[in-house]
Amino acid sequence: MTVRPPELVQELFDLINCGVILTDTDFTILHANRKAEAMFRPAGQGLKGLALEELFMPDDRPILYTNVVSLTMKRGEFEGEMMLRRGDGSGFIGLLTTSMIPGAAPQGPAVVVSVHDISHMKSLERTLRESERMAFLGNMLEDISHQIRNPILSIGGFARRLASSPSSPSRYLEVILEECGRLERLLNALQDFIHLPKPAVRPMALGEFLQRLLPGLEEGARQAG
Repeated sequence: MTVRPPELVQELFDLINCGVILTDTDFTILHANRKAEAMFRPAGQGLKGLALEELFMPDDRPILYTNVVSLTMKRGEFEGEMMLRRGDGSGFIGLLTTSMIPGAAPQGPAVVVSVHDISHMKSLERTLRESERMAFLGNMLEDISHQIRNPILSIGGFARRLASSPSSPSRYLEVILEECGRLERLLNALQDFIHLPKPAVRPMALGEFLQRLLPGLEEGARQAG
């Protein structure tokens, strides 16, 4: 078996177009490629010797980071999207995967961590959602325009007939009043929609969230047995 020179291995390691980090089972960083160092540290500052949790946002370390470690140790791998921390303290959305590799480190098993910066992709997703929202609003406005146009045409037509034959107005007036009522109901519905309150987003304890869901789920659960 040919042993590759460490310099060649490091060079190949650096060519990988995502952040790649090697840690021991205590999740202390043993090696990192150039891409990973550029993601997480200013130029000239390496990652070797840092705890992997330093790459997570401080608020995410007690639960999210702990779960990543636990699942990696239990299942041998993990994959998920999360907010990660750059060296300057700013965050970015990363796709993080971990894989346990037996005998990869001198002390025994090691963990390979790969990180893809997907912030740009998430930005494109938001743009797409906004485009879909604008398309929905456009379709809704077109439908509203159609719903308004028909009653206006009816009102105009019957008003002209009424003006030309004032001797029998009752039937024409009935249609005009009916179409005016339809327009009023449509505009009231549109007004209610426009004035819907903006959602008030706030953190909520999981228990409180489940208690709010429970009444709506109980009946369906009973019906399903």
